[in-house]
Amino acid sequence: MSAQFAARSRTAAGGPVSRGRRDSFLLALIFLLSACASDPQSPADAVPSDYYHWSEAETDRPAGWVVILPGSSGLTVFDDDRHYFATANRYNELGFDVLVVDYKPAVRASANAPEGASPGGKIEWITERAIEWMWHEHPRTRTRQGVIAAWSLGAEGAMRLVNDDRKTKSLQIGSAVFFYPTNFEQVELDNHVPLLILIGDNDDVTAAAAARAMVESRSAGAAQVDLVVYPGAHHGFDIESLTMPRTVRLLPLFGPSATFFYDADAARDADQRVSAFLTENQ
Repeated sequence: MSAQFAARSRTAAGGPVSRGRRDSFLLALIFLLSACASDPQSPADAVPSDYYHWSEAETDRPAGWVVILPGSSGLTVFDDDRHYFATANRYNELGFDVLVVDYKPAVRASANAPEGASPGGKIEWITERAIEWMWHEHPRTRTRQGVIAAWSLGAEGAMRLVNDDRKTKSLQIGSAVFFYPTNFEQVELDNHVPLLILIGDNDDVTAAAAARAMVESRSAGAAQVDLVVYPGAHHGFDIESLTMPRTVRLLPLFGPSATFFYDADAARDADQRVSAFLTENQ
C-alpha cells in the first residue's frame, strides 16, 4: 500500500510548493480546528509540567525515550482523547520511555515563554524545557538517546530542533518521526539526525508534493530522510477513531477544506515502519 521516496542530496526542486493563498486558508483551518478542541484556559497556578504526560517502559534498561508532540488540536482530535496515549503505550511496549507534551497549555503556563515567537518557535522552546524536566524527574533518561515524534503542527517545532546540530547533540535527540508535518512557516529542512516522514497523497492540509520538495531541497550534508507516501490516505490516516471522514471548512459551504480520515492499511504499515525505525536508530 505504500510508495517510498528517500533523498540525501540537494536537487533543483527549490523547496515546498502550494504556497500563497491556499496555505493561508489552510493555516486558518488548522487554528479553527484548534479552537474547537477541548483546550480550556490554564488555571492561574498551573505550571508547564502539569501538561507533561509521562509513561515508562516496563524494563530497567529502556531502549531510549520518545517525546510526542501532538497536532494543532492538542491531545484531543475531534472527540478522541486517547490517540496519543495509545501511541505512547505502543512505544512503551517497544521498550521506550515516553513523554507526551501538550505544548499549547504548557507554553501558556510558562512564566518566561518567548514573547512574539512563532508557533514553531514556541513548540521548539517548550520541547527543550520538557526534555530538561524529564531528565530531572526521570534520571534514567539522561543517559539514553531520544526520538521526537511529531504530528502535523507539532512538526513545526520539531523541524527546528532537528535542523539545529547543537541542540540535537545537547538534547541527545538521535532521530525523529513526522506524521503529515505542516510547514506553514516555510522552514527549510536541513536535518542533522535521521528522519522518517509519513504522509498520504490525499492529504489536503499538508500536500505530499510539498513534503517531497522539502526533502529534495535539503543540503548535501543533511542526514537521511525516508519519506513514505500512502496512496489515497488523508490527514489523520493513523487515528483509528476517524472511521468516517471528518471535514473542516473555514466557511460553511465553500472554500478550502481539510479532511481527516483513518486508513487501516496505511496506519498498519506506518506503525511497522516506525517500530523498525525506532529500533534501527537507537
